[in-house]
Amino acid sequence: MMKRVWSGQRLSDEVGPIGPAPVQPNGPELLLGGVHGSSLRRAARLGDGYITLPARTDVLADRFRAVEAEWKVAGRKRRPRLVGTIYFTLEPNGAEQANAYILDYYSFMGEMAHFWRRRC
Repeated sequence: MMKRVWSGQRLSDEVGPIGPAPVQPNGPELLLGGVHGSSLRRAARLGDGYITLPARTDVLADRFRAVEAEWKVAGRKRRPRLVGTIYFTLEPNGAEQANAYILDYYSFMGEMAHFWRRRC
């Protein structure tokens, strides 16, 4: 849907193009994430690339290779943009601030937020 909006096409018979037009043609890159096979396939079908949750480098390498494999299965010609994430802070009490931020950011996951805080 967002790619359609960014392309300037009508959304439906009742809804015309939505603006303003994006700065770059066809809009920004659409990076999709997730860890399960279905999310990797969705990224290959619909996205311009894949973005990970924070993880060890060996896990990231495996996930990136899996995304590239799904890209080929989906018949995509170019390689996906692969983006890793990391949390850091330069503040004197940075660990405390980072922990609070991560718990807040992942709060929609309930108790899993504590899992992500420990991993980050």
